[in-house]
Amino acid sequence: MAGWINGAPDWSLGIYDYGLLHNESTGWLLPMQCHITVCAPHARDGENVHISFYVTNGAEISVYIPGNAWAKLFFKPDGAGELYDNGGPRCRAIRAMPVFGLIKAQAERCFYEKYPGMRRQVLPDTADSNAWPALGR
Repeated sequence: MAGWINGAPDWSLGIYDYGLLHNESTGWLLPMQCHITVCAPHARDGENVHISFYVTNGAEISVYIPGNAWAKLFFKPDGAGELYDNGGPRCRAIRAMPVFGLIKAQAERCFYEKYPGMRRQVLPDTADSNAWPALGR
C-alpha cells in the first residue's frame, strides 16, 4: 500500500505510507505501520521530514493520526540541502531496525520530491574526461 496518502494536515506537504512492517523488518514483536511526513516551511519545526512508527496490531492505517506515533525520527536539511539526523522520541529503536536504511532512503526521496530546489548537487567525476566539455573543438 506504499504511496502518498490523503488527509495530510496543513502544516505538511504530504504523508507517504511506507506500509505495514513485521518482525523481520523491525526487530520488534508487534507489526507496525510506517509513515514518512514532509513538513511545510511554515510548520512549527520548519522544513524537515520525519519517519513515524505506529503500533497497529496488524491493521493498516492510511490516514494521519496526530500524536499517536510510537516512535519518530526527524531529519532536517543543512545549508547545502543535506539531510541530517535530528533525533526524536524512541529514535534509537528506529535506527536499530533492520529495514532502517531502506526507510531512510525513501524519506530522502520524499523530501526532495517536495523540495526539489534543495536537492544536493552532484559534481561531475573529475577523473572522467568525458564528463567535461571539450575546449576549442
